[in-house]
Amino acid sequence: MFICTLNPDYTDEEFTRLFDDSWEKMSDQYSNFTQEEAKEKHRKRVKRMDQIGAVYKDGYMIYLFAGMINNNVFKMDFALFGNNTSGSKSYLHDEQFLGSISEALNSYDSVIFNPVEGSSIDSYRNTIQPKTVTLIGDVDKDETIEEEGVTYHVTKHTYS
Repeated sequence: MFICTLNPDYTDEEFTRLFDDSWEKMSDQYSNFTQEEAKEKHRKRVKRMDQIGAVYKDGYMIYLFAGMINNNVFKMDFALFGNNTSGSKSYLHDEQFLGSISEALNSYDSVIFNPVEGSSIDSYRNTIQPKTVTLIGDVDKDETIEEEGVTYHVTKHTYS
């Protein structure tokens, strides 16, 4: 069973495990940093965000996300996808995994996803978009924006 918890108590070891499991897909975006430098930068960054969430499968943390809240809209700015206890990320395509996140965030009017355009998370977002529309609601915004030389693929879903 997947359980999404907002503002979870998590350990440095859990953050490190999820970060290390995610590094292969993230490393191109942080080529100016070593893995350890990027890990410490993001560890501090996540703690400053308005909302943190985690998904657990049978009590084992597999996903950590964080973002900012503005006018009852949650903007997801960071995510770590860890391996499950079998060493896999097969849960990524499980509707119950996505549903647990949707249910935890449904107190917000809308959810914004903004991965770096062309990144592995952007590709994942493209793949799960039909499920996200079903679980959260219609897409109100689907555009690319550039901030400080980085292009983001922004989608906004409003809860129905």
